[in-house]
Amino acid sequence: MLPFVVSLLACHPTAKDAPVETGEAAGLPMVPGLYSHEEVEAGVVAHALRVNLPLVGDTFTWPAVHTDGRSVDALAVPMGARLRPRADANLSGLGPQATVLATALQRYGAIVADTTVTRWHLGGIPDGRWDEDELATLRALRPNAFEWVDVTPWSHQEGSLAVAP
Repeated sequence: MLPFVVSLLACHPTAKDAPVETGEAAGLPMVPGLYSHEEVEAGVVAHALRVNLPLVGDTFTWPAVHTDGRSVDALAVPMGARLRPRADANLSGLGPQATVLATALQRYGAIVADTTVTRWHLGGIPDGRWDEDELATLRALRPNAFEWVDVTPWSHQEGSLAVAP
């Protein structure tokens, strides 16, 4: 089972058990999608990350249980969509901390969890040891470096956050 989903299940075994109001517009627990300085310093973030995007649609897809997105633009992303940098994305210009995050994104992806009024961003646990300039090198990953992950083949029951093995 995917680590992010395992973390979600620890909080809410079914979507109907998820609180109506959470820290995320997608209705998902916030903490399992955050990265920590300890993970990045160890060189491995072994779970999906949460991402905020500026153009989120008024629809949602699993694992999201609702949305605060209002856009009806055809390019708007549904809340809960999963994206990742393509396998051939060039990570060579990223700083060490950003490279760890980009590698986690390639392996586990990011789940659209909330909206933002500015550019996209990932959620990390606040820590004075972050090198903000180095993390900013993630901006070198342009939108065309990403692909959407089709999770429809993943076996899950309606109303559940679990992925069947």
